[in-house]
Formats: sequence, C-alpha cells, structure tokens
Amino acid sequence: MATLSDLAHAVQTEVRLRDALQEEAAQSRRLRESEARFHQMAENLSEAIWIYSADFSSAIYVSPRAAELWGIPLEEIYENPLVVLEQIDPEDRVSLRAAMDAAQPTEVTCGFSRRGDAHRGWMRITGVPIRDEEGRVYRAAGIVEEITERRKVEEALRGSERRYRRLVDTSPFAIFSLDLEGRVTELNSAGARIMGGTASELIGEPFERFFRGEQLERAQEHVRALTDGRGGTLDVELVMVRATGRPRRIHLTSTAIREGESVDLNDIIQHVVRVRRYGLETHNIKLKLDLGHQLPMVRGDPGQLEQMILNLVVNAEQALEEVDQGRRLLILRTRSSHTSGAPRGYCFRLRQRPRDLSLGPLSALRSILDHQGPQRGDGPGAQPGPPHRLGARRGGGCAESGW
Repeated sequence: MATLSDLAHAVQTEVRLRDALQEEAAQSRRLRESEARFHQMAENLSEAIWIYSADFSSAIYVSPRAAELWGIPLEEIYENPLVVLEQIDPEDRVSLRAAMDAAQPTEVTCGFSRRGDAHRGWMRITGVPIRDEEGRVYRAAGIVEEITERRKVEEALRGSERRYRRLVDTSPFAIFSLDLEGRVTELNSAGARIMGGTASELIGEPFERFFRGEQLERAQEHVRALTDGRGGTLDVELVMVRATGRPRRIHLTSTAIREGESVDLNDIIQHVVRVRRYGLETHNIKLKLDLGHQLPMVRGDPGQLEQMILNLVVNAEQALEEVDQGRRLLILRTRSSHTSGAPRGYCFRLRQRPRDLSLGPLSALRSILDHQGPQRGDGPGAQPGPPHRLGARRGGGCAESGW
C-alpha cells in the first residue's frame, strides 16, 4: 500500500514534469517567434543575408534578396551555393575564395555581372565564421550588398579631388587655409613662394607670425570677422613679413569654411524609418509620416544627424510600450517653419499619441546642424539667419527643434 510520503513524491514528480513540459513549450514558442522575426527582418533588407555550412557545400539560409542581386533563382543557389561565384569577375574570384578558406572575419569588394542582363557593378561581401562551444567552425554567415552607385560616387569624388588639387597646385595665386587657432593647414606652391619658404616648413605655423604691429591687429580682426560669421567673403590689404624678413604688400580674399555637407532632412528620416520599421511593427506601433515639401537643406554630418533622429525614434518606441497596443501612434513631421508660423528655417517634430511624453533635450542638434536657409534680408548680400530655437517641449508628447 502506498504511503502518504509516496503519494507526495508522486505529486511532486508530476508537478515538476508538467513544469518542464510547459517550459519546453514556452522555449519552443519563443524560438518560433525569434525565427519569424529573423525572417521578417532578413526579407525586408536591401542587402542579402546568407548562412552556409563551414565548407560552403550547402546553404542553410539565403534571403530572397540574393536572387535579385545575382539574377539567379533562389532554388538554384540552395542546390549549388557556390554558383554565385560564376557572376564575380575572375580576378576578384581568387581573392574571394582565399577569404572564404581563411575561416576569419572578412570583407571583400569585387566586380560582378548579374545573370540575364547587361548590368555590371560592384558587390561588397562580408562574412564571419560561426563556431561551436569547442571553438570549431561549423557554419559561415554574412551579407552581400551592392555598392555600385556608392562606388561611382566615390570615384567621381576622387576625380574631383584630383582636379581640385591640380588647379590649386598650378595656380599663380597663393591659396591657403587656417584652422580655428589660426595655424596654416594647407598651402600651395605659390603661397609658399609669397611667404618665403616651403609648404613643409610653413604648414603648422601660426598665421600671426607673418604680421607686425598694426598689420597684425588688422589680420587678427580679419580672421575674427570670418570665424564669428560677420562676413561671407572678406577682402583686406595687408603688409606681410615674409619668412626671410622682407615685407610684402598683399591683397587677401578670405571666406569661412563650414564643416559638414548639405543633406535633405526628409531623406534622413525616411532612411531611419526603413531601419526601424521592423521594431515599430514588433511593438504594434502605427507610424504616420507627414513630411513637408521643399524644405531648406541642412548642413551637418549625415551620420550624426541620422543617429540623433534614430535615438528619438527608439526612445519613442520604448515610451509607447506603456500605452495600450491599440492606441500606439508615432508621427514624424517636418515643416519649413515659415509655413507653420514658427521662426524662419525648418522644424522637425516627433510626436507620440495619445500620451504626453517627453523625449528629452535636443541640445546635441546645435553641434550637428548648420541651417543653410532661408536667408536674412534680400538681394545678393543676404546672409543665412542664425538659429532661432532649440529644445524639447511637452504638449502631446512633441519633441521639437527649429532654426
């Protein structure tokens, strides 16, 4: 006859077995959800994702984008994973195979042709070995990205830089640049001759070294007028003392160089949305884009600007997790501020509904952005207006910055 202790032991065993089965079911469900998220992400990227066996003899996973990039049906890639090598230029194929055999993280840029059409371009292929718990490579994974347009832009930029350098070096006029401390950072041959030395000797020297007394004060005031934004292009006549000690009268035309490039704010926002679309869908957040037309260009570092907006969107996602799923709405809105009643310039708003949520200060924008227009005044002498406001405010969960 079973004792009370035997009965209790049997009940405990059954409870532990039931808990183990429930945990196994939960793990299986989480695994399926993780796989679904991976497939959703991989199949919406502009790059192709690949996972192969360690010897590249079989394909574990290849995203559909690969078929578009190579012009090869996905089924054929699964049947013969190395068929894509046939589309790579022969001279690059050797280096790619060497990188594959090295079993090390690698990145290779190679020329390719797409099967079935006349398209030729450039691919960037990255790969990493995947190791088991004992450190043995049992798979390889990576990304294939077409960089043809980027390569064309880079080649055009290099050509432009060569032409610019040739123009500067052969100019009969002195061309130089100073940093904010007034040190010479660039100097062409004509400039070195006028200053009485060689470029290697004079680069790094303070600009003030070449002036004395009243001429030094006038030169310093000229530089200050440029750096504090009082003028676009300024002219001044000065008497310079050459490195040899001999004076020389010069006519100096100068302009301030502003760092950063001109970017379209709407393009940056749309790229961020593509990056975060999966995250928004995962959190059941509805997205509304309300982007203004003909916005002024923004001068700044595109990477920093993108990161700033990405941080705001991620912060909004996290804040909206506290809201009922059916009521989560994220609005990204841009306007040229002269059309919205704000000071002239541009305005970017990120609004979360329905709650009043603050996204924190946006002071980082001041070091990232330099607004290029509209301009203050009329006519050819009009100058860019200064920043008008910068900050975050509560009111429907709106974080706003504007110039």
